Amino acid sequence: GLQGILNVCGKVGQALTGVFGGFMGLVGNVTGQDTSFSGMIQSALDYEHQMNRVKAVVQANDTQFAQLEDKAKSLGESTVFTAGQVAQAMEELGQNGMNTDKILASISDTLDLAVVGNLELSDSAYIVSSALNSFGYEADQTTRIVDLMTGTALSSGATVEDFGETLQYA
Repeated sequence: GLQGILNVCGKVGQALTGVFGGFMGLVGNVTGQDTSFSGMIQSALDYEHQMNRVKAVVQANDTQFAQLEDKAKSLGESTVFTAGQVAQAMEELGQNGMNTDKILASISDTLDLAVVGNLELSDSAYIVSSALNSFGYEADQTTRIVDLMTGTALSSGATVEDFGETLQYA
């Protein structure tokens, strides 16, 4: 009767907990992320802190901040980077003179450059903003700059980091 149903439900719940725990352990092992409850809480707090730094650096109003948050979360879900890493790149772009609109226009290409160039995301953000600033390009030219750098790096002995270093002298 009812006791049998409760026993079955309890066993199903235990099985699901075991499966979920095993899956989260696997995710943690593969990604290096702390998937414990306290680790996820700390990650969320770190993300919020990082986004507040972005807001301060770019002096974003509430609407602009919401756009930046939405973009960071979206890219955190759809790329190999976490939302916190995306927020760090946004801060780097902001520190190099980009406003909210320019960050939103260039952040996806910045992530692409990090992947292709095997770079830390903050290094990619620095290289992108330096290239745009050095050549006087607007953020809508980011795809062009990233394609040029990655194309050259893939077809020569140069690396994307080499481009970043030469930009220091431009």
